[in-house]
Amino acid sequence: MPPYFPLSIVRALVSNLDALAIFRPFLAHLQSHPCKPCSQASRKCERHTGTERPLVRAADKHFEAFLEDEAKTLPEAAEYYRARRKRHPPPGFDTWFRLAKRHKAIITEPLFDQIYHDLEPFWGARPGDIRGFAERWPNVISIRDGKPTLRSPQGNHTIDNNWLYVWEEMVRAMPPLPDVDLPMWIGDEPRVMLHFEHVTAYMKSADYQRSKHRALPTDRIRNEMPKYSKIAAVQPTQDPPENYTTIAPKVYWDFILDACKPGDPVFTEPQRQVNSSFPPVFSSSEYTVGTLKGFVSNYTMSKNVCYNPNLRSLHGHMIWPHLDAVYTELYPIFGVAKLVGASNDILVPSPDHWVDSGAYAGVKKPIAWKKKKAAAVWRGSATGGEHNETNWWGFQRHRFVSMTNQTKVSFVEQEMEPLAEPSYTALQYLHGENFDWGMNNIAFPNRQLFNITAQKHGKLGQWTGKVVDTGFTHFYCWKWRLLAEPGVCNYTEPYYHLANHLNMKQVLNYKYLPDIDGQSSSGRFRGFLQSLSVPIKATIFREWRDSRLVPWRHFVPMSNEFQDWWGLMEYFVGYKGAANETSVLGHDLVGQRIGQFGSDWTHRVERKEDMVLYFYRVILEFARICAEERVELGFVEDIPRAEGAG
Repeated sequence: MPPYFPLSIVRALVSNLDALAIFRPFLAHLQSHPCKPCSQASRKCERHTGTERPLVRAADKHFEAFLEDEAKTLPEAAEYYRARRKRHPPPGFDTWFRLAKRHKAIITEPLFDQIYHDLEPFWGARPGDIRGFAERWPNVISIRDGKPTLRSPQGNHTIDNNWLYVWEEMVRAMPPLPDVDLPMWIGDEPRVMLHFEHVTAYMKSADYQRSKHRALPTDRIRNEMPKYSKIAAVQPTQDPPENYTTIAPKVYWDFILDACKPGDPVFTEPQRQVNSSFPPVFSSSEYTVGTLKGFVSNYTMSKNVCYNPNLRSLHGHMIWPHLDAVYTELYPIFGVAKLVGASNDILVPSPDHWVDSGAYAGVKKPIAWKKKKAAAVWRGSATGGEHNETNWWGFQRHRFVSMTNQTKVSFVEQEMEPLAEPSYTALQYLHGENFDWGMNNIAFPNRQLFNITAQKHGKLGQWTGKVVDTGFTHFYCWKWRLLAEPGVCNYTEPYYHLANHLNMKQVLNYKYLPDIDGQSSSGRFRGFLQSLSVPIKATIFREWRDSRLVPWRHFVPMSNEFQDWWGLMEYFVGYKGAANETSVLGHDLVGQRIGQFGSDWTHRVERKEDMVLYFYRVILEFARICAEERVELGFVEDIPRAEGAG
């Protein structure tokens, strides 16, 4: 008999594993064989432990399809490239392929999709404009005659420009490169955010460039890049002022609206302007788009701000971003993260993923699953934007620490108990001006979406205290947050206290590892993936590796509202009820397999060698885009000349 799974979880997985026909029979079986609860009165619960769970078998089939076009030879790689990109590969593709083979890398085009999402608009811009921007940008990796040099206002290697030197180390691990200048953003958050209509115009022009390129006969295509003179020695000391728009918290949402496609869900909600005092909004009507029965089914959509207007009051980047300005023109700025659905930065591997030491470094020998604690843990700083005494309630890390705190959850649980229709709207009405958001910034699970067993028994807070351990290690208090004492913050002092510090090895002793956005990209996520634990990821940002990972196979996605947190923990850890209470068996084996799959895959596609190959491909593509004769540049040596057009 096949094992039993909560139907809402399985449906969410099916939606994420696009159009997997193989899963339909299993889904039909599950619809007719719902999950069996077990009575704790007898103190005996049957555990279903089939060796080939329908869920895992479906994921395996999806993963096999993901790899079925893996290239073994250079002609295969070039042909797969043309089929997916509708262009010839860039000059130097043969050298790139040989390096990939030497590093025993997996060569399949979907692993590099993010590059083409990022760079395609630049095919619609003038090459001279793209090249000229580097002259005005402070931090640049300039490559001439195959070798990189750095240009930075600091002159020498400092803590402020450390990322630039790490990126240079990556570049030096590559074969000789074409002449090109790379404007690097050494901060966290995205910098480029264009109006949707402008992006559409660039994409239309890019499509025309592609058509011209494909129409050329192969004897007109050259496998070589142009040479350039050295970049100007004059060193800019600050960002260029052109199209540099200062952000005030009250108008940041306007940039989001401009970047989103007309008709996106963000336009269908009431236009409530974000400001620093807007309280967090939790409601079933605005619950995360891209979910099914409360669980994330479309990971990309679930973190797309254009589809989720509730993020305006639930994420520090929306409430008051740490960044003080953005560019509203298409400038080629390379960085570590972009805002899903809204920003236009060019992604490269984060320096935090490259270094082998420091706070985010994983352990060389992973801890065995059976030796890990069957619970979740999180430690971190109160970052994620510029919080202050009037806005901190909605910041994602503050909310998550609150809703994983037994005392706070029990407090809200008791407040909700006497209400006929439990909701924050009803609570606010009951308390009026005395409503304390510091105690109520919790995405309490909506019973229309979730059916949490502990909640039914009035023990959600008590159960929370058993299955998760979270806390801040630094409050980064407004206004001198970088200089502030770790444990000093007058406006959050009544609600939080500093938790004991845990190093990475101590964290990895737990089976379930939530990863909650800070400023932007996650330094710890790679270590989590490698660790054999299950990363549980909530983010609004996109990173270079995102197209390499399969949600629900390599990690577990979570809504940025966090209501699904309790459902996920009940699914994996279970609930042990008292006498005459319903108990729910956890799915430890499913968690173990996700942890194993994530670790195995990360060790194949997120090695240092893979970062070099990804960045190398970015540079080759960008160098071609910067060339005046870019339409005539490409790799065609694998095509017999008699075949004509590409």
